[in-house]
Amino acid sequence: MKHTKQDFACNITVPAAAADVFKAICDIPAWWTTDLHGYTHHVQDEFTVAFYGDTFVKFRITEMIPEKKIVWLVTDCYLYWIENKREWTNTQVIWEISPEEHQTHLHMTHEGLIPSCECYASCKEGWNKYVKGSLFQLLTQGKGTPQLPPNNKDFTCYIEVNITPRDAFKMINRVSEWWIKDVEGSTEKINDKFTVRFGNTWKSFKIIELIPDKKIVWLNIDCNLPWNSDVKEWKNTKIIWEISDNKISTVIKFTHVGLLELECGNQCSNAWTNYIQQSLFKFIKEGKGLPNKF
Repeated sequence: MKHTKQDFACNITVPAAAADVFKAICDIPAWWTTDLHGYTHHVQDEFTVAFYGDTFVKFRITEMIPEKKIVWLVTDCYLYWIENKREWTNTQVIWEISPEEHQTHLHMTHEGLIPSCECYASCKEGWNKYVKGSLFQLLTQGKGTPQLPPNNKDFTCYIEVNITPRDAFKMINRVSEWWIKDVEGSTEKINDKFTVRFGNTWKSFKIIELIPDKKIVWLNIDCNLPWNSDVKEWKNTKIIWEISDNKISTVIKFTHVGLLELECGNQCSNAWTNYIQQSLFKFIKEGKGLPNKF
């Protein structure tokens, strides 16, 4: 994909060093959305930003030249308010940094976001708000105005897959093939109990809600987290799987209720991101996941 005159672009000029501008772009929770999962500082890093209405965008960093350039490739997305919910997929967000005398110029291009796109008007408004507004404020006043998630306590992530909701439901239940290989018990019916083990760490769940092809809820009934000061921290938390058919594909929404207020919130949310968006996604797409990897 090459730049065209139609690609959305915007610019800001700030009284800051190029190094500070580069650092601020990577600090996404400080200016865009606080609902970020993954890593944003190195080539091949992957991260997901989430917004209201189940909207999410997943990126991979494909190019990074310190103090000069950053390129994010959109590898997956779900834009709930438009018909083509994957419209951003395979587009690129390009940040170009140019130091000038006593100031720095930042040029941002969303390559592939053109006026014929269904979301163009709303996305143009959003980028202007967060780049010209929030990012500019972060660099000039020390504080941006990022979007805050509706519930800071719950961890949520998504994947969109080209299978039926029924197949997605079945593959989520095959826990040993995408999460942890050592699974004791059953993971398929209401009131089933199962335990996953890796080293001295273990977590036991009971399936307390099951709506075929639509929803699964796991209640953590006991656990041992030896690396955490509270080894029982997950106990009584819930994991909710919601499956929806958007006619083009199937969206799997994963929520670990209350995770982000726990001591292990950051570490566990990053692990969940990898297991859902890499291992489960790979299992669904290729038939083989990455259990025990993260």
